[in-house]
Amino acid sequence: MKEHKRRLKQMFGEKVLLDIPSRLCATYDASRLKGDIPIGVIKPKETEDVIKLVKFCNKERIALVARGGASGMTGGAIPTKRSIVVDFAAMNRILQINSSNRSVTVQPGVLVSDIQREVAKYNLFYPPDPASADFCTIGGNLAENAGGLRALKYGVTRDYVLAATVVTGKGTLLRLGSLAHKSVTGYDVLRLLIGSEGTLALFVEITLKLIPLPESSSTLIASFKNPTKALTYSNELIRRGFLPRTLEFVDPTCLDAIVKNLGRRPRWLKKGASLLLIEFDGTVSEVRKNTRKCADFLSPFADKVLYGYSATQQKNFWSLRRGMSTALFGICADKVSEDVAVPLPALPQLYEKAVSIAKRFNLIPAIYGHCGDGNLHINFLLSRKGIPTDDAVKHLLQEAVSLGGTITGEHGIGLTKSKYLNLELNNDVIALMKRLKKLFDPNGILNPTKALP
Repeated sequence: MKEHKRRLKQMFGEKVLLDIPSRLCATYDASRLKGDIPIGVIKPKETEDVIKLVKFCNKERIALVARGGASGMTGGAIPTKRSIVVDFAAMNRILQINSSNRSVTVQPGVLVSDIQREVAKYNLFYPPDPASADFCTIGGNLAENAGGLRALKYGVTRDYVLAATVVTGKGTLLRLGSLAHKSVTGYDVLRLLIGSEGTLALFVEITLKLIPLPESSSTLIASFKNPTKALTYSNELIRRGFLPRTLEFVDPTCLDAIVKNLGRRPRWLKKGASLLLIEFDGTVSEVRKNTRKCADFLSPFADKVLYGYSATQQKNFWSLRRGMSTALFGICADKVSEDVAVPLPALPQLYEKAVSIAKRFNLIPAIYGHCGDGNLHINFLLSRKGIPTDDAVKHLLQEAVSLGGTITGEHGIGLTKSKYLNLELNNDVIALMKRLKKLFDPNGILNPTKALP
C-alpha cells in the first residue's frame, strides 16, 4: 500500500489526499453505512486525470469508487475492498449555458441547485428536483437516474441528458449523444449508463436539456383523516385530468416528526391527519385556474384545503414536507428507508401492507413520498439501534413486486438492495447485466459489490 500511495502522490500531486481524516470522510454516505478506509482520495480537475486514474487502477487491480455529494441512500458511494475514491468535487464548473439551444454543459461535480439557479438567469429551467438538490451533484444524479418531487410532470434525470463524455472501466473515453434535442443513431448507450451507479463508466462532462422557466406556481395542501383516502384521491386527481408538477403524500407519523422538528403545529393541522401537497406551474392564469379547480374537487372529501401563490405561503406549506428524513431521526433511535414504487391504483394497498408488515415486526411505519408517480418512501422506525429489519424489508419489497411494482423507484440498488435484486429480475436478466458490466469494465474495478448481486 505504501508503494501505491507513493505513486499516487507522484502522479496526482496535490489532487491526492492520503491523510487519515480525508480517507475516513470518504467511508460514508447518506445510507449511514460504514465502508472500508480507501488507499487514498483523488480529486481530479480534468478529464485526463480521470483517464490516468482508471488506467492505474486497472493495472494494479484496485477498485475505484466515484463520489459526488455522498447523498445516496443505498451505499453507492461507499468504498469496499482495496479501493481508491475518486471525488469529483473539484470538477465543478458550469462550462456553457446555451440559451438559444436550451442546454447547459457542466462538469460532474456541479451541485444540482447551482445549475437550476444559474440557468434561471436566462429564463430557463432544469426540472429534476431531488430533495438533496442543495448538496447533491449532477454526476451523482446521472449515476442514480435521480427523480425527485417534480418527476410526475417533468420526468427524471435521464429525460434531460442530451450528451455526455464518459470514461469506461478500461479507461476508454466515449462521447455519447449530441446537442440535438432528439436522436436515434445507434444503440442508446447513454441511457444505459444513466442509472448504472458508477459500475460501468464515470461521467466527466454532461450536457443537459432545459425548458422555459414557468411563469408562476402555486401550492395547495389538503388534509385527510384517513391516509388511504388521501392516496385514493391523489390518484383520482390524475384520473380527472389534473397534471400538477408535484403531488406528495405525508402520513401522520411523518407529520408528528416534522411538527416536533419545527417546534409548532399549524392551527389548521389536526393530530392524526395525513396530507397531500400539490404544486401547479405555468402561466399565471393557468396556475390560478388549475389551483381553484383542484381545490373545488378535493374540498368535499378533505378535512381542510388551503392554497397559496406567494413564495412565503408556499414555503410555509412545504415546511411540512422538506427535511423529512432528518425530522424522522428526531423521533426514533434509528430507521430503515425503502423507496418502492407501484402502479398508481395500488398505492392505498401498498400503504396498508407496509403498516401491517411494520406491526408484524414491532416497527413503527412512517410513510411519505411521491404519490403522483407511485413512489413512496416507506420508513421503519426503530426504538433502539440494532433491531433486525431484514425480514421486514424483504416482505415489503416482495409486496411491492407482487403489486406490479419495483423494489426501488429512485434511490438505486447500491449495497443495501443487491441481495434483493432477484425479487424483481430473473436470472437471465441479471446474467445479461453482468455481461454488460464485463464489457465496460473487464477487470471489475468500477464500484464493485454495487448494483449487482
